[in-house]
Amino acid sequence: MINPYLEDVVWPIRSARSGLIYNVEMTKRGLRCNCIAGTYGRKCKHAKYVTGLLMSDDDKKYDIF
Repeated sequence: MINPYLEDVVWPIRSARSGLIYNVEMTKRGLRCNCIAGTYGRKCKHAKYVTGLLMSDDDKKYDIF
């Protein structure tokens, strides 16, 4: 089940290879990325990266100061 507070949140993720920024968005059906793999409905590395951030127990990711 998707957390309703995360729905419509967009994470800009920079590609390590090309330097382009891809947007990973949380939808009702899960994460969706606007990269080529994501547009074909596959789970891309950008969405996997965001999944890792969300599943991490590392509290430092939330430190903005």
